[in-house]
Amino acid sequence: MDVVLSDRLKPYIEIAQGLKEYLKGVDVRLVIAGSGETARVLKNSPCGCSVGVGAFASNIVAGSSKKHKICSLIIYPFIGNWHNSCDCGVYAEVPPGLIIDSVVGLIKTPKILVLYSDQAIEPYIERIREEADKKAFVAAVRISSIEELKKKLDILWKDIDVLLFVPDPIFSSEGLIRWLVNQALLHRKLAVGYNRFFLQVGAGVAVTIDYEKTGEETAKLLGSCVGQKKGRWIPAVYRVLFNDKVLKFLGVGR
Repeated sequence: MDVVLSDRLKPYIEIAQGLKEYLKGVDVRLVIAGSGETARVLKNSPCGCSVGVGAFASNIVAGSSKKHKICSLIIYPFIGNWHNSCDCGVYAEVPPGLIIDSVVGLIKTPKILVLYSDQAIEPYIERIREEADKKAFVAAVRISSIEELKKKLDILWKDIDVLLFVPDPIFSSEGLIRWLVNQALLHRKLAVGYNRFFLQVGAGVAVTIDYEKTGEETAKLLGSCVGQKKGRWIPAVYRVLFNDKVLKFLGVGR
């Protein structure tokens, strides 16, 4: 079986490790995605099944002639055509219930602010709202530029308890994330992120992917694909991590 990784990044490697560990005895060949070379390798491979890890690699796998195609670690998979181009997949979407429960466990009836730029993720934000129900108040503000973001935050800090980050193109800059988390600390607000980097720069909570276990879940999809149960998409495996030092500074705790 061919496993195509979008890059040599540690998360992709860990997913591959989890997949190989689960599939002991199966010949698994790792390929790093890149130009036409990857497509050539897949075309000439005798393997009947291929797995793409990450969007770039999954695009290559989806366009291949393989009989069985699995896409792993796809953010917001139902935006676009992933569920049609891949037989099965694992989506990287932080479970709204896990977010709300992790925050409510620290702050009673918190006022949560979500900033975003991409209109396509509004259905996901609405699910966060629905999950909050009466346990928390969720306000979402769409912004079109970093300048607008900073101006709106100056007004909104006094009305919120939590700044919640969701995967959005505007947060592709580590510098911006650092600045936002620092501003949250200065205003004594809880920042909640979606990977370990947020904890490293001062967020109090991060709902992160367990990459090796997600690799195991990706491997389990093989049975569904080979068994012709196509169209099955499952979530990545997540866990909640806390920065106790930050929580103590903010006066909130578990």
